[in-house]
Amino acid sequence: MGIGGEACTFAIEHHVMIRSITLSLVLLGATALHAQQVTTILDAATQVDDALFRDPSGNLYGSHYMGSNVYKMTPDGTVTTFLSGLNTPNGIAMNSLGEFYVADNVGNRIYRIASDGTPIDTITVIKPSGLLKAWDSDTILFTQYQPDKLGKLAPDGTITIVHEGAPLNGSVGLAHTDDGTLYVANFTDREIYRVMDAELEYVATVPGPSNGVLGFITGAGGTLFGTSWNSHAIYAIEPGYVDSVRLVAGGNGQGNADGDVSIAQFNQPNGILAVAGGDTIYVSDFASKNIRMITGVLTGVRELPPAAPLSIIADRTGASIVVALVRPLSGSGIFDLYDAQGRIILSRFAPPGEQRFTLRGSTLTPGVYTLTLKADSYHATGRFVW
Repeated sequence: MGIGGEACTFAIEHHVMIRSITLSLVLLGATALHAQQVTTILDAATQVDDALFRDPSGNLYGSHYMGSNVYKMTPDGTVTTFLSGLNTPNGIAMNSLGEFYVADNVGNRIYRIASDGTPIDTITVIKPSGLLKAWDSDTILFTQYQPDKLGKLAPDGTITIVHEGAPLNGSVGLAHTDDGTLYVANFTDREIYRVMDAELEYVATVPGPSNGVLGFITGAGGTLFGTSWNSHAIYAIEPGYVDSVRLVAGGNGQGNADGDVSIAQFNQPNGILAVAGGDTIYVSDFASKNIRMITGVLTGVRELPPAAPLSIIADRTGASIVVALVRPLSGSGIFDLYDAQGRIILSRFAPPGEQRFTLRGSTLTPGVYTLTLKADSYHATGRFVW
């Protein structure tokens, strides 16, 4: 990501130990840039509105839930019908042999398909929704929307139920982070859980209105991303902390506008897929049947709602990093500044009662830095490029 003028363009994320704490981001300088861009790469003529999958060759696959087809788009933009004759096609996965699995939700089937689209096997599963290859085998993980189940489909067709019932509530989304940890998400209440053997551990609730739902989730690095359908927004979730959620794109009302992330709109985002590295994300809009591409996800800037409890201002001109709290600290804390290699290069004590802190950046060399604040009952983290 380039830096314009003397303004420091940076991305902020937050890790919150209690649900009531959020972060806001403030940019200083008129030349600060939004690096993320949203582009429509496949329009409604193809009718992709649901799950997305990308194979090792870079081909993108998308389901038409309100129809009967799964479509394939090659890296050069050529679109073909990969599979037809289904009844509400949903999740898509692939094993190490290049064979596909496609969930047919209302059809109550999971289909095993050769790479050329030839059917291999049909497995009866009630209301299958999300599909994901297991981290270390060719077992296919699946969710069932109703009844609420998380299961495993072995290569020989054997089904094992991992978890059934609460807290699953309209279970759909499945994702791994890069350490192999499995996460499952509820469509109905937008809650995300970490799968610990057969136990589910609460991670976060993605924001949305009372009637809002969570489409799918995807993982990149240590971060999860999810689609908040009725908020028309994409959120990042940091699963190492409880309810650590930040807005990535959208939230600007319902629409189909492309362009800078600050003005781009989504239209009931549903399917989501982060490519390796996480800097590009594909999203299917349920209402418009478009596939959207968000670029610059990790390096760009996205402002969070104002008046949050903590704001960070980075100013290259003044060689300072200012942290401001909307209320004084009730207890002591500490700031640590890390370089890209994870080494602490600056620490500062934060005494009780203090509300504004200035950290000097005059000794910083160009690069990526991480600032952490540990105080009271929360842990906040900001990453920025200097």
